[in-house]
Amino acid sequence: MSVLTARELEVLRLIAEGQSTKQIAATLGIAFKTAAAHRAHILEKTGAANAAGLISIATRDGLVNPFQSSEKPVQGQGDATGRDFLSKRVWNTLTELKQARSDLAATLAKSEWLRGEANRRIEAFAAVWSVTQHNLRELSRTSAKPAPLKFGRRSAKSLRAAGAGTTLGL
Repeated sequence: MSVLTARELEVLRLIAEGQSTKQIAATLGIAFKTAAAHRAHILEKTGAANAAGLISIATRDGLVNPFQSSEKPVQGQGDATGRDFLSKRVWNTLTELKQARSDLAATLAKSEWLRGEANRRIEAFAAVWSVTQHNLRELSRTSAKPAPLKFGRRSAKSLRAAGAGTTLGL
């Protein structure tokens, strides 16, 4: 790995903190193209393929400390939250991972409940199906001709009034 200039080391530290090229340019007060050129030179000198590889190489070689941020901690957020030691990007990533883990656990619990509910309904349907099949077999064994439907006087009148009496023979 070639020697990096002081400016390239500064850019490398900002990359390790998770800043984009646009953010690096704004932080250092340089043009976007200049920041992009610094980034390209760093990638070329280190042989890294992307920012993740660059951070890995820089951390391994001791060029940057991923747990030290160049940003000043906000008043009142000292040792209690650990932001003095973690960069803003690492802190945000950890927070996002915790939320994702929580969301995944909730989704998994709901998925397990849905799977159990589906299995209960399938078992209930299978039981009803089995009873229906049994009743149909019994019905076919006991009589060759199904018994006619019987309706009470009140039912027959209401069916006739609805116009269904002719089709049922009432």
